Amino acid sequence: GIYDLDEGARVVGQIRLPNNFDSRSAKSRDWLAKQLKGVSFRDQAKQPKLKSASVQTEIDRLRRAIRSHPCHGCSDREDHLRWQERNRSAQRDIRKLEDRISARTSSIASEFDRVCQVLEQLGYLHKDESGLKVTDRGRLLRGIYSDRDLLVSECIERGTWSNLNLEQLASAISILVFDARRDEDNPISIPEGEFGDVLIEMQEIWGDLKDIESQHRVDFLADLDYGFVWPALRWARGQDLSKVLRNQNLAAGDFVRWIKQVIDLLGQISVASLDEELASTTRDCANLLNRGIVAW
Repeated sequence: GIYDLDEGARVVGQIRLPNNFDSRSAKSRDWLAKQLKGVSFRDQAKQPKLKSASVQTEIDRLRRAIRSHPCHGCSDREDHLRWQERNRSAQRDIRKLEDRISARTSSIASEFDRVCQVLEQLGYLHKDESGLKVTDRGRLLRGIYSDRDLLVSECIERGTWSNLNLEQLASAISILVFDARRDEDNPISIPEGEFGDVLIEMQEIWGDLKDIESQHRVDFLADLDYGFVWPALRWARGQDLSKVLRNQNLAAGDFVRWIKQVIDLLGQISVASLDEELASTTRDCANLLNRGIVAW
């Protein structure tokens, strides 16, 4: 080509093209043709060839080396080259996958370490010379399967529910399992008195746990939802289903599902807790809820 780069500008011979030069424009091409009439390219034709004798000698040596290589005379050489390229491509893909796996594994491992730091700070794990050990508090936590397992364990350890009757305990436990549908927007009122104070204490414990999680850059503890407090309390008091669901944006099937989850968590607490009184209370509470349509 006759175009050369000269500090970002387009140059033809010794002619510098203007910035607005457009090769598709007939006017621009006519202008360039007039400019080229006075330019001679004879000097460029007299330039010496780039290939010197030493360069040509090296090229000849390399060609002889290629012809003398054992693979040069192979009749399946082209097929072997194609398979070699496939092998290289496969190796590149493998390295990419290994890098992705390594990155993800590293991320999971670091997240696991941060979770262990949270549990160690809360006393569920203890670190000694041999590594991390599960404490008595950790064995309690190990028996709880919930999105709010840390809150359940902390409430047990602190005796948060010790002064609640069976109906109030069922209502308090409902906070630990219930998650309202996103399209529900019901105003929620918290009971007053000692029971209300217990619910506020649970909220404060939840806030403390979230702060600890935030310090260690993890976020596993689910938010609290008070939308099932009153239905659970009324059902535990023996009211029938129609009264329980009155003025509630809650289907009967959903109600049964949430009550069964409350019963399930009460059962977990009764097994995991080392406090015999709490274990007995949670079993009685579960039996109280397991009636009518729920039992059917």
